[in-house]
Amino acid sequence: MYALTIHNPWVWLIAHGIKTVENRTWKASRVLGQRIAVHASCREYLIREDLDYLDAHHPRAVKRLPAELPTGCVLATALVAAFVTESDDPWFEGPVGWMLADVKLLKRPIYCRGAQGLWILKR
Repeated sequence: MYALTIHNPWVWLIAHGIKTVENRTWKASRVLGQRIAVHASCREYLIREDLDYLDAHHPRAVKRLPAELPTGCVLATALVAAFVTESDDPWFEGPVGWMLADVKLLKRPIYCRGAQGLWILKR
């Protein structure tokens, strides 16, 4: 299964079905219509600007964030439903939006190192 590493707080919001679009600069045709693993970056990346952005644009999402965000683990799987360059979805910023659907939160995180781009999750 392919995996995509995402920084917090974005990965946590995706894993919990709040954020429905992952913004990238590229498409990955090989995963269109496929389920991917959603991995939390190993680095603690949450910065003040992220919280300020969330508070301004998605205030309810900020209230749902836990005090400590998980790192270095797969939190969920999601279906890559489409790639878009325009969308009315409030989470879309572009230039390419990965539209995620049918997100399934794992019962227990799978701890592993991630990588840039798409990578293969080996079990």
